[in-house]
Amino acid sequence: MSIPKAFVHNIITVAIFLLFVMLSKGFGQTHDAKALFDEKVNQGEKFLFEKNYTEAKIAFEEARKILPQEQHPISRINEINKILGIVVEDNSEFQQQVRIADQYYQQQEFETALSAYMAANDLSPGDDHVTQRVLELNRLIYENQIKTAAYESAMKRGDQYINNRQHEKAKEEFEAALIYKPASAEAKRKLEEVSKILNTNILYDNTISEADDLYMNLDYEAAKITYSEALKIKPEESYPQNMIIRINEIILKIQTDEINLEESYVKAINNGDKYFVEKDFIQAKAFFEKALSLKSEEPYPQIKINEINKILETAEKTENDYRKAVAYADSLFDKTNWHEALDQYYKASELKPEEPYPHEKINAINLILFKNLDEEYQSAIQLGDELLSQNNLEQALDHFKKAVELKPDQTYPKTKIEEINEALKDLQQKKELYDQFISSADFQYDAANFHAAKASYRSALELFPESTYPKERITTIDGILKAEIERVQKEYNAAIAEADRFFMQKAYDNAINQYTIAAGIKPDEEYPLKRIHDITKIIEANVVVDVTKVAEVVQSNNLVRYEFNPVPRQGRRESYIILKTKNLSNNDFKLFLNYGKDGSNNGGFVINIPNLEQTRDYIVKVGSQYKWFSEDNNWVSLQPEGGNIKVELIQISQE
Repeated sequence: MSIPKAFVHNIITVAIFLLFVMLSKGFGQTHDAKALFDEKVNQGEKFLFEKNYTEAKIAFEEARKILPQEQHPISRINEINKILGIVVEDNSEFQQQVRIADQYYQQQEFETALSAYMAANDLSPGDDHVTQRVLELNRLIYENQIKTAAYESAMKRGDQYINNRQHEKAKEEFEAALIYKPASAEAKRKLEEVSKILNTNILYDNTISEADDLYMNLDYEAAKITYSEALKIKPEESYPQNMIIRINEIILKIQTDEINLEESYVKAINNGDKYFVEKDFIQAKAFFEKALSLKSEEPYPQIKINEINKILETAEKTENDYRKAVAYADSLFDKTNWHEALDQYYKASELKPEEPYPHEKINAINLILFKNLDEEYQSAIQLGDELLSQNNLEQALDHFKKAVELKPDQTYPKTKIEEINEALKDLQQKKELYDQFISSADFQYDAANFHAAKASYRSALELFPESTYPKERITTIDGILKAEIERVQKEYNAAIAEADRFFMQKAYDNAINQYTIAAGIKPDEEYPLKRIHDITKIIEANVVVDVTKVAEVVQSNNLVRYEFNPVPRQGRRESYIILKTKNLSNNDFKLFLNYGKDGSNNGGFVINIPNLEQTRDYIVKVGSQYKWFSEDNNWVSLQPEGGNIKVELIQISQE
């Protein structure tokens, strides 16, 4: 059914009146409206479920009136209209007018939009969208009118405060105006102007305050500069200009007074410096005291006065200390305590460097000490040579060291020290090997392995023939073995059986040990030596490094070093050194085999070289030594002791 336009106008008028009332009192409680809205929607849903479409539509229309912006009630009303067969007439002119009004609304041309929505309402009164926009626009227009009035009032008050030079209050008013109209260019401009004035005032006041402090502290030059800075900030102010004029008058008077004072001060300082250089400290002090009385704030004259006082105070003490030092030095000189006397003469010379007497005595003592030094040096060299010829290495080393201390520039004692250190190093290695042989021999002896013990005792005795302990042990073992020939044979057979078992298992290092033990038990037996030779051939088949294949004769007590590339890390623990040598002497002797890396000696072995005419193979399992498999060793050395050998082959094998 159609609604009379007059009726719709009355409704809008009443709605606008109610809107103004709400604006003046505050908006209604949105929470209560939402609760009522939800209640009406729930009623509508209940009636719709019960197919009571008329009551459902009434409930949804009431909900739409409570919260017009909600779309759910509108959607339900459209559904019910379709169910009831109600067709909403299409009013194209009305729709066009609404679109025009919406466009003005989006552009925030609220008054034009309100007129357009009122025109649309005339075409089709009661449209919810139009009614909602009319109410909203009336509220917005009213709010804008209030803001405009507040803006204009704030701008007016701000201008009045500027005229009254109340810039802080003016700033507050322009800031308030921008709250009402944030886009106002005029309010922004005036706020910038008043802020600039305030900043200028603050800067000016701070500068004047700083200048006043400098003036009160009599720092006139700095105060003058600061007043000038204040004048640049506010050229119209007379106060800083007046203060600059006053300061110029003060400075002129001070400069006039200071000219005469400065001349007198400089003259006194120059005289004081002159007498100070001439060491006339009494006269110098008088002039420095006069300068200090003229300019008490100057530090230089007081510094010089303090320096002179200290010189005068210490002069007598220095003289007394000098006399005591010389007297004590002379008494020591008379007692031929040269070094102590020399210290005292040096002390006296430091106290009074210009005195010639201490220097003369120092030169005399140095001549005496030089002569004594040469005698001590020659004595130390002579004793060192004698002890070295007696193979008393450590005592000889002490005397050669003393000779170096006496004459560090002499090369002879240094050369001897190097020779002795090398000999001591070799001796230490021999001692270590000796201790190893003795330890092994004692262990074998305690275990009743007399042949093995005897072999180790023999090895130890060959290193140190003068040692009585291995001799006594060998004698004891010989007595035991003499009564145990059958047991010896059994031990030999057991060693051979064990060696053969290891040989069959390819445990060549253990096999060599057992064959060696068997050979030690019965040295005349060829079988263990043949087996050792067989193992050597097997090991030679796994050679990884040919250290040398060139035959070379090594003389007794000479050391020959052979270099090679380090063997691969994998398999180092199973490394063997194969050595083919021939005894060129008519006696048994020891061969020292060492290895190392670059300048370091990392380990070694002692090999017994028997008196045999034919070439013999020697196999050493070097892989069992930690320094062999942990370091990249790159050399081996041979040093026969007590005989010459011919080296035909050195190889390294790894299983």
